[in-house]
Amino acid sequence: MGQYEDWWYLIEDTEGLHVLHKWNHVRVNGLSVTEGDEKFGIDEFLAGNFSVPAQAKLKELIS
Repeated sequence: MGQYEDWWYLIEDTEGLHVLHKWNHVRVNGLSVTEGDEKFGIDEFLAGNFSVPAQAKLKELIS
């Protein structure tokens, strides 16, 4: 049992467009929290095993 939250952002910085993934996963049974963030290139994100709804939205935004 736990709470798993993931957020996906399209960001533009000096290196170009990227997808930023932030997460906060709480496991009640083990009383552990995992959180962090990771940046992906657009092609890497679209080709990877990530959130399908986030990938679909990104395709819509960049079309």
